[in-house]
Amino acid sequence: MKDLLNWLRTGTATFFEVAVDPESAFRRDLGGHSYMLPLCVLGLVFALMAWLQAPLAIQWTRLQMQAANASPDQVSASLAVMMRVQRWALAAVPALLFAKWVLSAAMVWLAAQLCLVNLTFARGLGVVAYSYLPVCFRDATVLFILWMRGAGTLDHPDALNPAIGLNLLLPQLSQPWSTLAGNCNVFELWYLMLMVLGISAAAAVRRRTALAVVLPGWLATLLIQLCLISLGQSMRSGNSW
Repeated sequence: MKDLLNWLRTGTATFFEVAVDPESAFRRDLGGHSYMLPLCVLGLVFALMAWLQAPLAIQWTRLQMQAANASPDQVSASLAVMMRVQRWALAAVPALLFAKWVLSAAMVWLAAQLCLVNLTFARGLGVVAYSYLPVCFRDATVLFILWMRGAGTLDHPDALNPAIGLNLLLPQLSQPWSTLAGNCNVFELWYLMLMVLGISAAAAVRRRTALAVVLPGWLATLLIQLCLISLGQSMRSGNSW
């Protein structure tokens, strides 16, 4: 029991210390099962935000289907399926979050091996987990913007993805380039900074070497996102409901 309390105290201190003094936080041992505390905390927070955003997503889907001249029966059936799926999706949020972390840690570990950096997978996973706080703030900011705008602004196809990055300055960009510009925001830069500091401390390497380890995985994730958006646009344009 004492060991568990010590682990919780250390993990909680590290979790909050990352936001104010990341260099000190990442000097702690983040191997083993250190990712469990941020997984529990952020998993619940992301699930809560998904639950709060669900009504807006349903309303957006209804408006998009009506704009595409879908019949009332088609709209009702699709929304009924969507609501059933959302219940399971909310329960799966922590598992999906962990899967995303594992994938990110794997890309970081592979890049570390190519750069001849001594980094274990467990340490990389711990760094990814504790660096993810800015992503939580990003999603909370998006949710706040959606709330402030209200349901009356959900008729636009990109209404659920408000501009929070360079796409604020370049509103004329079309998809998927708007998403690319949107990923250049303060939250992504904060996340990258934490990852670089974490890998630098975990592997005892210079920050520029840590950047070379972190950047390929981030770029690969961005490329996958762009491909998925392009595919979604193609399917939507060819979908007559």
